Amino acid sequence: MGNNNKLDIENLAHYYFEWKLSIAEIANLYSTAHYKIHYILKKSFPDIEYRKVKDGKLRQVLSKEKLIELHYDKGLPLSEIAKMYDSTYRSVNIYMKHLNLPTNKDITRTGGYASGYKIKIIDIPKEKLYELYYEQKLSLQKIGELYGKPREYIHRRMKKYGFKARTRPEAWKHRGTDDVYEINEDFFHNWSKEMAYILGLILTDGNIGTEDDRISITMKDVEVLEKVKRKLESNHPIKYTEANDIYQFRFAREKMSDRLREIGITKKKSLIVEFPEVPDEFLSHFIRGVFDGDGSVFFEPRSKKSPLRVSFISGSKTFMTTLENMLHLHAGLSERTIYETHRKNVSYYIRYGHNDSLKFFDYIYAKADESLWLERKHQKFLEGMCSGSVT
Repeated sequence: MGNNNKLDIENLAHYYFEWKLSIAEIANLYSTAHYKIHYILKKSFPDIEYRKVKDGKLRQVLSKEKLIELHYDKGLPLSEIAKMYDSTYRSVNIYMKHLNLPTNKDITRTGGYASGYKIKIIDIPKEKLYELYYEQKLSLQKIGELYGKPREYIHRRMKKYGFKARTRPEAWKHRGTDDVYEINEDFFHNWSKEMAYILGLILTDGNIGTEDDRISITMKDVEVLEKVKRKLESNHPIKYTEANDIYQFRFAREKMSDRLREIGITKKKSLIVEFPEVPDEFLSHFIRGVFDGDGSVFFEPRSKKSPLRVSFISGSKTFMTTLENMLHLHAGLSERTIYETHRKNVSYYIRYGHNDSLKFFDYIYAKADESLWLERKHQKFLEGMCSGSVT
């Protein structure tokens, strides 16, 4: 593109003033640097008033988590990331600074770290760390965000300076001052069909951390986690782990973890969890949550006329025994034998035949809607019923 090319200048004016394209977008059209477009516009129209780029345009399409993955884990330069999102190096660099993230020049790569990198040592003065942690009552996580470092790095600096970390009750007391995420902390305090369903998910695919009481639900189906997030009125992020191809939704509130413990969801629960006392009117929703977590629906190829099967598996024999009894009493399913399986760990398994599977479908979905079920399993039932072999 030549600076004295009149046609180019006319086109630039057309794109900028009439089409309202940004300088970066025009630069992409011409496959050139944005500063060249800026120079031509300024030279051709000395009195030009530049439009302000709408705040957050890049942020609407590039999340913090995705930026971290691309720049740190995959090692892509900011210029390449900018091209991927029709942006500029400068815009991405400013976005990085806004998020308090170090650029590649501030990190060193190492094969010894799971993420493939570690933050270079950048000293935090002892007095400053003391002020942030003890006087401003910021958490280690928040201080890490301010310096573009992980929480573990700040924890190591605390130990180096001989600072004593707050106790758990003290940490919870000050948590509200720096928690940027929202959530309905009273969600588990009143029984509802939504609460019962999510409780079932947490009991099967959830976990309460052993150190920080952080509640997490880990699944391959991000669709369900999005539904849970909406029901909890939360803006916590859902994180994806590519190595395991799983999604995780995590949140931490003392009030919520204490309530879950009251109900019976404890740390390291998988082998000892018991069936909680669920009001009868919400029992089907709770069992549907358990089913979406640890249940299966499939077809038995050797039985063409009645192929539908439903099964459950759990590491807790006590829980499985009560579940089988509840399905017999409340859903009318046949009494079943609980089998013991030996794989990596001992687990317990029940399986239902065709007719019981149809009763099970009617029981768990009769009073539910799609906002409270895993579509993949619901669709599997419908496929069998529409196949002509399932009645």
